[in-house]
Amino acid sequence: MSGVAQPIENILDTNIKLEIEQNRKILIQIVDTVFFCGRLGIGLRGHRDDAQFHPEVGCYSVNGNVGNFVESLNFRVRAGDQTLENHLLKCGKNKSYISKTSQNKIINCIGQVISEDIINKIKKNRYYSIIADEAADSSHKEQLSLVLRCQFYQHITDTQHTLC
Repeated sequence: MSGVAQPIENILDTNIKLEIEQNRKILIQIVDTVFFCGRLGIGLRGHRDDAQFHPEVGCYSVNGNVGNFVESLNFRVRAGDQTLENHLLKCGKNKSYISKTSQNKIINCIGQVISEDIINKIKKNRYYSIIADEAADSSHKEQLSLVLRCQFYQHITDTQHTLC
């Protein structure tokens, strides 16, 4: 410290920036775990996924019914993720970001990003087609499926592509 007093708004602004940076580091770990489970096509939640059934941070679950998400987070902690471990040990019960509600919000955000990416690629493309089909399931509920077909071209100039 230089011994010079700083205005309170500078101190508060610095503290807020540090808190935002720390929350981003934590959320990256949690979102990455949700994304990992989604990429593998495995469910997030188990039979007993309420917080009262979660194992200690970094430990294996006793009954194995807490779900892949919590087990994956604990695996990350066992593998040495100090940021996640500190967060899970010190966070408040309502600020852990691992509840079912938080998982659903993260899934919705990931879905929006993927949808926007697909839409942007289609807008850049010249040709596409939409196929729609409707069918009734066993409970006589009508279900509509939409298929969007397009070709994503990579533009190759003559100087980049040579034939031997």
